[in-house]
Amino acid sequence: GRAGRGVLLFILGCLVPFALRLLVAELPMHLGKHQETLDQLYRLLHVCQKVVDNLNGDLAEDGCDWTATSDDEREDLIALWNERKTQVSFSLGNCFVTMKEYRLALSIFEGLANESGGSEARGVVNKVSLYSGLGRLHLQSGNIEGAKLAFEKVEETVANEKMEEATGATVKMNRAFVCVSLGQYDKAANYFRSLTKMDPTNATAVNNLAVCLLYQGRLKDVCF
Repeated sequence: GRAGRGVLLFILGCLVPFALRLLVAELPMHLGKHQETLDQLYRLLHVCQKVVDNLNGDLAEDGCDWTATSDDEREDLIALWNERKTQVSFSLGNCFVTMKEYRLALSIFEGLANESGGSEARGVVNKVSLYSGLGRLHLQSGNIEGAKLAFEKVEETVANEKMEEATGATVKMNRAFVCVSLGQYDKAANYFRSLTKMDPTNATAVNNLAVCLLYQGRLKDVCF
């Protein structure tokens, strides 16, 4: 059926899995060819938007007359292509990060965060991840206040949806990074130590704990 065809990139008669198209678009940036990746990603984004516009205009994905009998099928396809738009936007943001174009990356991720809604668990986790990523990007660009605001959004979302258990590690990691940026290495070390107790395989927490201990001159404690 038409819904089954939604798992394929439905454009110009080319039946290639969307995930493969996205992967091919991302590959050049790993070879230092960022502009090539951007060009391909923006083309994909245009395709996704065009398909959504067609579906919203009572047309089929390719712009032909809609012949299906179910409105639910149309809604499912719109949701699918909107999700694909989000995936492409994430890839664009990540490409800008690798280029150290933080302002462009921030504008994309902020747009995604503002679009992210709903109270379902998946939507909440996505929003938490988005705002956490935004905060860390702000830290990378030296905007501590911007990072604090983004991390506050994370904690507000977690509290409102009562998801402290599922996202507790993310909240602690965010707080630790702010402490590091403020030079509060003792406080940051406590957060990282707590994270290593929650998950001893958390390499980010382990490495950052070691860095904090080094900054405090506690060389003997680094071999914890």
